[in-house]
Amino acid sequence: MLEIRGLTGGYGVVPAFGDISIKVDQGETVALLGSNGAGKTALLLTTVGVLKPVSGSILFEGADIAGMHTRDIVGRGVVMVPSSDRVFPELTVEENLRVGCCSSTAKAERKALFDRVYKLFPRLHERKSQVGSTLSGGERGMLAVGRGVMGNPKILLIDEPSQGLAPIMIRHLFAAIQVLKEHGFSILLAEQNARMALDVCDRAYVLRSGSVVLSGRAGDLRSNESIRKTYLGG
Repeated sequence: MLEIRGLTGGYGVVPAFGDISIKVDQGETVALLGSNGAGKTALLLTTVGVLKPVSGSILFEGADIAGMHTRDIVGRGVVMVPSSDRVFPELTVEENLRVGCCSSTAKAERKALFDRVYKLFPRLHERKSQVGSTLSGGERGMLAVGRGVMGNPKILLIDEPSQGLAPIMIRHLFAAIQVLKEHGFSILLAEQNARMALDVCDRAYVLRSGSVVLSGRAGDLRSNESIRKTYLGG
């Protein structure tokens, strides 16, 4: 479905990542693990066209989308859930979700997408008239993911969902990601919390200083001594 080949890019003249090659198959949840500054967010932003690559290719359903306009990439079904400023605090839950319905295909299926989001996340339906600023951290995270679903994605790129959340809220949010996985969504998840990410993903890539240093099945990485010492507390 999504295959990144030899991709190099970043925010300026100094690349944030170099020669990255990863793939996500249909229905897979794949994690990008690494500490802050490893290049995870820059890689996602490049994939959706916010940042332009220096070299390499990004193949989505066989077509190279590297360097395309974000609008066109989203229109193809590649949707990103950002890590910061996840919701519009002055808008209601329903208004936030409506913002995510931006592509022509999504607009044509708006009602069905609302039904889908509310079925996936019943709590959002209960709070659809509340403004974003009154939601808990976990609820805001669910809303951000729900807004991504409103884009009618073929693949969701989720950036650092646990950032700034209390442990109990992190558990709620990863439970929501597990729901998406069970419903067959294809997901590329960038996350520092390796323990939680490895619990929901099928495979993972470990980034360090902009390079992939390790990859494999989630179970194999969970038992890897280097991963346990660096990311799982020994």
